[in-house]
Amino acid sequence: MNTSATFAAAFCITVCVASFVNCRKASKEVLTAQIRGAALAHVHVRGKGYGSGTSAALLKRLSLHGINLIQLNPFGYQPAVHDRRILFNDATLSDEDLKREIQAVHANGMKVMLAPHIWLDQRHNAPWRSQLDYQNPDEILQWFAAYEKFILHYANIARETKAEIFAVGVELERLAKNADAFRRIIRNVRATGYAGLITYECEAWNAENIAFWDDLDFIGLNMYYAFGAEPRSESDNKFNELVAFQRQKLLLHARHAQRLGKPWIITEFGYPAHDKAISQTSAWPDRMQARDDQAQYIGFRAMEFALTHMKDQAPPQAAGIIFWKYVTTLDSYEAKNYATDFILQGKPAEKVLLRMAQRNEHRPAE
Repeated sequence: MNTSATFAAAFCITVCVASFVNCRKASKEVLTAQIRGAALAHVHVRGKGYGSGTSAALLKRLSLHGINLIQLNPFGYQPAVHDRRILFNDATLSDEDLKREIQAVHANGMKVMLAPHIWLDQRHNAPWRSQLDYQNPDEILQWFAAYEKFILHYANIARETKAEIFAVGVELERLAKNADAFRRIIRNVRATGYAGLITYECEAWNAENIAFWDDLDFIGLNMYYAFGAEPRSESDNKFNELVAFQRQKLLLHARHAQRLGKPWIITEFGYPAHDKAISQTSAWPDRMQARDDQAQYIGFRAMEFALTHMKDQAPPQAAGIIFWKYVTTLDSYEAKNYATDFILQGKPAEKVLLRMAQRNEHRPAE
């Protein structure tokens, strides 16, 4: 190699390394500011989901109300439990669609968390993804080979679009026991050149069983704890019990994070809008449940008070919270789900989260 070529190569490497370091530094600064985020779900109809522009007004409104991060969730589709293929050729969502949505979020001054999910075909009575598990070592290897390909595909999109946070998994409770497999995936995500923060979104009650937190930038908790009562108002004694319950859970996770020396973020928090929202928080809404916007509101209001109380605790408070969920547009099949689902657009609970987003401190309104 001649001298000029050597110099050019060295210069290129220096610039790339400097760029990576600067991106890494900027990403870590995400955790120094309180994250006030919202998850935005893709509507699986061409022209209505990510990249279609249908979310433009919503993104602008959320930004103006203090939301500073949007979580986006592309899916990998597993046809059945015994079928260890993971397909990510969604006809309603191209890579370019996803990139346009990320660009739209950034254009509104907000950061992006890209969190690819696994979706099992529910038509065959498939379990929830947290129950996915395999006993045969060959089956485990096959599943993780397919899963790593899926994750690295979206890690490259995260790198290309400079998404600030990337999740290497979401709610894979049983498969997360394979810590070495996840450590390899985390290393390989970093090897793509992705310079953002990397986390895993675990079911909050499973947080202490995750053995690979030390390989991640922060602890990600999806908090859908069920409480055994349904408070009807803020003057109801059960409401105070719910606040104390949520505060207890926050304190438990703060102490866990403190022991590990890791920041922590509530990567998903929400309540459905039905009459069993508090006692069956994570249950899939069905036709037997009656719409109840007040129940959803009460759950958000209790968390608002619980987070306020956490500011007086010695363990570090959460570096942020991401509310579940918004959809790109209600002008779709989501209109049928709106009544009892987690969807927040236009419901009383939305007023609580937007008020929280407008303050750096989680101080409830009197």
